[in-house]
Amino acid sequence: MRMDPSMSTAPDTTTTTVELPRATTDGWSSAVTESMTRYALPGLGAAVAVRGDLVWSAGFGLADIGRALPVTGDTLFRLASVTKLVTATAVLALRDSGELSLEDPVSRWVPGFPPSAATIRHLLCHGSGMQRETPNDPGWRTGRFRSDEDFRAAIGESEFPFAPMERWKYSNLGYNTLGEVVEAASGQPYAEFVMEHVIEPLGMNGTGFYPGTGLRERLAKGYIRIPDQDAVVEDSKGWAALPAPAGQLFSTAESVVRLGSFLAGDLEKGPLSPGTLEEMRRPQIIADEGWSQGHGLGPMLVRDASSVLVGHAGGLFGYAAWLLASPKSHVAAVCLTNVGDGAPLLPLVQRFISEASEVVPAELPAPAMPPTAEAAELLGRYWGDGEVVSLVWKGGNLVGQWPLREGLTRGPDMTLEREDRDVYRFVDHGPYVGELLRVERDDYGRVRGFEVCTYGYRRL
Repeated sequence: MRMDPSMSTAPDTTTTTVELPRATTDGWSSAVTESMTRYALPGLGAAVAVRGDLVWSAGFGLADIGRALPVTGDTLFRLASVTKLVTATAVLALRDSGELSLEDPVSRWVPGFPPSAATIRHLLCHGSGMQRETPNDPGWRTGRFRSDEDFRAAIGESEFPFAPMERWKYSNLGYNTLGEVVEAASGQPYAEFVMEHVIEPLGMNGTGFYPGTGLRERLAKGYIRIPDQDAVVEDSKGWAALPAPAGQLFSTAESVVRLGSFLAGDLEKGPLSPGTLEEMRRPQIIADEGWSQGHGLGPMLVRDASSVLVGHAGGLFGYAAWLLASPKSHVAAVCLTNVGDGAPLLPLVQRFISEASEVVPAELPAPAMPPTAEAAELLGRYWGDGEVVSLVWKGGNLVGQWPLREGLTRGPDMTLEREDRDVYRFVDHGPYVGELLRVERDDYGRVRGFEVCTYGYRRL
């Protein structure tokens, strides 16, 4: 049956702190319609959030061709591998609560795991070298995957074509193994723990693993493209139950974009601390020689000319998804569709983020706070290591300002936190992050300089 992507619901737009220009959202709608025509997509749901607030959402085309049901804000799609983001979040939450370490060997938590040096960290970033799918599982061909018991028995048959961190190798099997880790460390069934500790804290209403009969009425029917034709047919495996940790979630575009806002650091509350979230987004392994994509502790990292976007792609029987977020510009965007080919989704999501970023207002400056007494006596200019540096009070923090040097990643502002009298630590970025700054005083107790990494600086 041929597609008519011009059928769309009116954008269900919520305007909060940012109002997008009508020309921008009209352009997005036109781009979606053009992509749907080109790739024969039956239906598509999209949403954009800025600083954690939904600013635009829209449904296009049909959720069910046979019944002529349009995609709306309530339409559910399968998220496929976007599910891996919540699995990774669950693992990091367990690490933060002291239940496990990312450096734990997987074999500590998963009985029968084959001999390997692979750790939990390696599984999170697809650096374990583990094969992609469960050994001898017929699921991708038949839609009937191995039961939990059969899966656990099959783990021991897994192969590792590469040593840990030798190269990036995507592994659904690795993430399903992480589901076993979550159950062992938490003492709860995987889906129960994730719903309680990840989905609900994120406010992702309408998101779940196994929708009941009532929710099935809201699920977009999955389709597959007929080769060499501008037409699709229903995918008979659209309802197949996957092993949950790697790809079983269902959600709406408006709900899953909250997961993107979480990745951008824009939700007031969430399952992870800001420090752990930053760690989650940090590159662990590069996927290609050109460093266009890599992986953090769960998120895919998509690099463009000016920034790194974080999120995940997904694709399975009759469904595809792309979720991305920009921590730099505080924008998150998602596209979900009911055909199992996500070819047009990535450029659409990248466009949404790029154009929304252009209208994001600058953050209001924090109220001015005077420097603490300890910091006040350190402020000024210093000389050492062939350069003049400054300690200044900025945004309520003591900040070190080092000049830029060609070829070195020295940012102008490096935040310092006090650890003890006359002892401070660089905490955010730059070549000295994690290092100590030790204040030096003269015989009268006056600040005469400081030392960083054995380099000495004297007050000017």
